[in-house]
Amino acid sequence: MSESKGDDLVQELHHRLLTDLQKVGINENFSLELRPYSKTYFGRYDPNINKVILYVYEDKSCTRYLKYEDLFMTLIHEAIHCIQWHDKSFVRRRGVMHDAEFHRLFNEYKDKAKSILLMREIRHDRFYSTLRSKDFEIHC
Repeated sequence: MSESKGDDLVQELHHRLLTDLQKVGINENFSLELRPYSKTYFGRYDPNINKVILYVYEDKSCTRYLKYEDLFMTLIHEAIHCIQWHDKSFVRRRGVMHDAEFHRLFNEYKDKAKSILLMREIRHDRFYSTLRSKDFEIHC
């Protein structure tokens, strides 16, 4: 794959992730950076620079992308950290990254995300079922 084609795919992935994040109702302002691989993280939020970083490959040799759903759930997870850091009433407790409110928010947004992904899958399936039907022909 050429480098420009790879760059195009990363740009498309970046756009799709942020678009889907807005669809679930997360509109927090942060920058998103997609990086190849980390043996330690799936993603992380850096409150010092207000940036979410996602690692898009599942292997060190960068041959297998993570599934979109996994990337999206990681983005939601990290975006909730961002939401909490920007909430003036949020009190960070030493050693506690995921409090009850974090879990409540994650479950709420995760459910919305799963329904969006399911509807996309149903529309996609319906489209290809139509293409495979006997009544549908493509004429060149």
